[in-house]
Amino acid sequence: MADNSGSARSFKSVAIVDVLGHAAGSGIVEFGTSSRPLASAEREALRNGLAPRTVTFVGRDQAQPGVADESWQAVLVLATPVIEAATITVTSELWCGEPSGNCSEGGSATVAANPDGTWSVTKSNGGWVS
Repeated sequence: MADNSGSARSFKSVAIVDVLGHAAGSGIVEFGTSSRPLASAEREALRNGLAPRTVTFVGRDQAQPGVADESWQAVLVLATPVIEAATITVTSELWCGEPSGNCSEGGSATVAANPDGTWSVTKSNGGWVS
């Protein structure tokens, strides 16, 4: 994950919804019967990728109230990645609750493996900002 420490949206605390939803359009994540809890390895990878930020895993019903009362600065909502051959499409939403005002955005990107084992975004599939 990219470091956003120099951006206007540099969060010190992030809550992650502990269930993967499914992609339902341009950066929309929905939950239903096919939703599943994040596995331990997925949780650890997210913690490592977002370090040094404080990461808390929360239920869907805790996410929005936590942003509103500033328990955390942002909430990350993820859909189950779609794997096709050598690419992965990832859909996510980010809800913010900074003191200067609320924000939210969502999007989808396709990433591909590089020969050296790293990953690169190869396509932005659209999204939304609110």
